[in-house]
Amino acid sequence: MPLPKGTSLFYRPSKKRWVLSYADPVRGQPQKILPKEITRQRDAEAWAAEWLRSENLRPDLALTQRREEGLTVAACAEKWISLRAGDERVSPAT
Repeated sequence: MPLPKGTSLFYRPSKKRWVLSYADPVRGQPQKILPKEITRQRDAEAWAAEWLRSENLRPDLALTQRREEGLTVAACAEKWISLRAGDERVSPAT
């Protein structure tokens, strides 16, 4: 079964693991590392499709929403705050 739009499945040779990247309305494009027991692409696709279904994630809808509406203010603020918190050169204005 093919994966829905808004997903990308690739093999990361450095970790010897399959990685699923998927569209999420709040977190952007997070990645899920598949279990190490999965070695074939067909098995990785089946596992990824089942995981998306079990987590009730719809990357295709998130991608459509992102295209039509753009990022929400809450998503932009959350992303900005996390970027600011991770940079020690940024300090509050005085």
